[in-house]
Amino acid sequence: MTKSTAIELNLSVRNCVFLATLLMAVAPSGFAQSPAIPGAAFTKPRTFDVISIRTSKPNGMMSAQYPPDGYSALGVSMRMLILEAYGGDTLLSGGPSWLDSEHFDIEAKFDVSQYPDPQNIPYDRDQRRAMMKALLAERFQLKTHYETKETPVFNLVIADKDPKLKESVAAQCIVRRNRPGDLSVEGCSMKNFVALLRYYAGRTVLDKTSLTDRYDASLHWAPDNAAADPGPSLFTALKEQLGLKLEPSKAPLDVLVIDSVAQPSSN
Repeated sequence: MTKSTAIELNLSVRNCVFLATLLMAVAPSGFAQSPAIPGAAFTKPRTFDVISIRTSKPNGMMSAQYPPDGYSALGVSMRMLILEAYGGDTLLSGGPSWLDSEHFDIEAKFDVSQYPDPQNIPYDRDQRRAMMKALLAERFQLKTHYETKETPVFNLVIADKDPKLKESVAAQCIVRRNRPGDLSVEGCSMKNFVALLRYYAGRTVLDKTSLTDRYDASLHWAPDNAAADPGPSLFTALKEQLGLKLEPSKAPLDVLVIDSVAQPSSN
């Protein structure tokens, strides 16, 4: 069976939207996608066959894996699960107080025997999102709707005439984060880049640069919670190191409103 795609973060960031989810949201423009499974008569499953959900142990590691036959996670919050199902760039509104504070271990599997090649099942993002939505509706009684709301955003614009970005020869977007406040990208489009910046800036970032190539860039700044770090702020670092600027603005954006959600039903 093919190797799992996996993401692991430590406890200090388990309540944040992990970068992998954000990047998956922009995959069509910047990340490799698996080819369609051959066979016109084949219908991909849209639900998991077996689901186990348990409350996580305190102070545990957070991990999310995407094996060919399901979904496996440790220490994930309800917010993370919703973003996994609806996309990492989804704006959320509403929800209970435990949306971020309670964490779950989940094992979900589906039958792979019906696939033309059960030993080689490519990842299908749309299929997995549909399956996660069904899981959340069945086991967490999640009900949602979309609304368009005027929302605070940042516009990413060019601060200098010549941005300090290097055109890349890489075919896919590669992100490296060695420590907080240290970010390097290779072969990333501006759509990839603004998805990353949203994670650090705390609100949606809209690309207003008109830059269309893929770029290599490095960014170093002092995180808000690193009082002893003498480095620049994210805003200053963007301007000085990359020739880019974040401008506060507002925009009508689609927001996913949580109507109701409950603690998971028993296994």
